[in-house]
Amino acid sequence: MKKSLFLLLMFSAFIVKAQYFRPAQTITDKILLKDYFLLHTTLSDSELQQIKNKKVILRFSIDEFGQTDDFKILKSISPKADQEAVRLVKNLLWQPATRNGNPTNDQQEIVVLFHYKHLHRLRMKDYAEAPDLSGFQKSISQNIYSFAALEKAPEPMFKDKLTLNQFILTNLSYPEEAYTRSISGTVSLDFIIEKNGLASNIVITESVGGGCDQEAIRLLQHIEWVPGMVHDSLVRSRNHLDIQFNLGEKRMQNIPNRQGTNL
Repeated sequence: MKKSLFLLLMFSAFIVKAQYFRPAQTITDKILLKDYFLLHTTLSDSELQQIKNKKVILRFSIDEFGQTDDFKILKSISPKADQEAVRLVKNLLWQPATRNGNPTNDQQEIVVLFHYKHLHRLRMKDYAEAPDLSGFQKSISQNIYSFAALEKAPEPMFKDKLTLNQFILTNLSYPEEAYTRSISGTVSLDFIIEKNGLASNIVITESVGGGCDQEAIRLLQHIEWVPGMVHDSLVRSRNHLDIQFNLGEKRMQNIPNRQGTNL
């Protein structure tokens, strides 16, 4: 009886201890990663179409500051695709693992999908593609600048010379669930504008629900940007966008890049 009680206590202690460990995770929702890998890849359409094995599996370490290192290829496509998968994952921002509430080291595995048919579906829905920025110099640094530290702020690129407000007003589709339940409010998003002119690491910092969060993300994923600049070079930068869903007035406003836009 005493032996059984001792084993039970040991097992319970193990469970409690295990509950104090939280593994590292991306700051953006995992659902968005599939789109991110395809929209941000530098592999050409022909290269993607030739890929038979559609995924690269990586294992890597994440330190207590959320920095990634020590990448290993567990499942390979080709040297070029493998290198591209590592590059894409290095641009992701991570919340470090915690043990008893304290940041700690961790190891993670991630699947990078290169599925051309999915990319084609995104393009059919007019998702943003990396714009032609050949006329600009890109910084070799991967540092991420706050909005206040930029010498020139990012600018959205629209074919019809629309403003950001006009684009969202024209393209916002009020979610059916939110409409039915009379939900309105402001969705706030934090994100990185990469040097390729696309948004990454999208995070909802203020939620509304009823499908409004997903609609706000969809709109952001349709915008191409001229990235922020430092020393006349394109850099990565932190940005913020508020999208207001106002059912009563049947209109929406946004307030981009307020003060205090750190992720």
